[in-house]
Amino acid sequence: ATMRSQALTEARPEGEGKVARVMSKQSDKPRVSVIIPTHNRADWLPASLGSVLEQTYQNFEVLVVDDASTDNTEEVVKNFRSRKIRYFSHESQRGAPAARNMGLDHASGEFIAFLDDDDQWLPEKLALQVGKFDQSGDEVGLIYTYSAVVSSLSGETLYTFEVHPGGHQPIDFLETVTFTSSVPLIRRSSLSRVGGFDEALASAQDKDMWIRLAGECVFDYVPEVLVKRFVHGGQITADLGKKITGREQILDKYFDHLFQNPDTVAKHLWRLGVLYCVDEQFARGRGCFVGAIRQQPRRKGFYKHFLLATLAPGWHRRHLLRRYIASVDGVRIYS
Repeated sequence: ATMRSQALTEARPEGEGKVARVMSKQSDKPRVSVIIPTHNRADWLPASLGSVLEQTYQNFEVLVVDDASTDNTEEVVKNFRSRKIRYFSHESQRGAPAARNMGLDHASGEFIAFLDDDDQWLPEKLALQVGKFDQSGDEVGLIYTYSAVVSSLSGETLYTFEVHPGGHQPIDFLETVTFTSSVPLIRRSSLSRVGGFDEALASAQDKDMWIRLAGECVFDYVPEVLVKRFVHGGQITADLGKKITGREQILDKYFDHLFQNPDTVAKHLWRLGVLYCVDEQFARGRGCFVGAIRQQPRRKGFYKHFLLATLAPGWHRRHLLRRYIASVDGVRIYS
């Protein structure tokens, strides 16, 4: 008995050491993984990356995924010399959705946040979102915030997106985009259930993700502006062709969901018709307006747009650009 007690006494410190090492590894594991996809934005990236490192909540890792940049992006990232940052790269350009998915493959956090390389966070963003999760049940899988749209030339805040709660069902995100990928903090387990970003979509990949997540978990929000979204000409929102293709793809992918709600599908078809006419594809635009009329025959505005696109397409296009297409610092923003 004495020898056994002595053996246990001698073994205990080693055992305690193993437990301590395991606990230390667990505590060292970041709770939040921040994924930043980037491509040839070496001038923008330092401010975005800096806004993450300056968060008041510091239990995070940063995964920068370089989508085959040809500028000095890698050098910019490594100049930060932060142990929180990990750098990955694609050998050939595959797009932001693929970069986000690569980040997800290497992320270790309980929560996932995405940040576009030309956006910035306010210092309290992660602290407030993590705090909200800590007060919530497991059914909450996504917490978003308000955001500000900022001129890249003047630094002036042009307007804010103040999303208000209302039943967050997939149909809500089919109708409108309420926030971009830089805004939410997402529970990793919720993302795992719906899979990664759809790399086949030309645009609206964030809309597609919120549609899928809304069918799997509850959304909540922090009612404060915590994200700055800078507007400039190098974004997908300024690429009319990609916006048209992305909206076509969303209509096709969620055809069954959409056609359960005639008002929603009519709005989609009307907006697609607007984009076609702005792109001078007038026949396709008229076809979309006819589709919108079939869904909502009492909406007089749809008839007006069809007639104008038929009788005075050039004037109608100019009218659409003035009335329905936002322009910031000379850059047209398509949605």
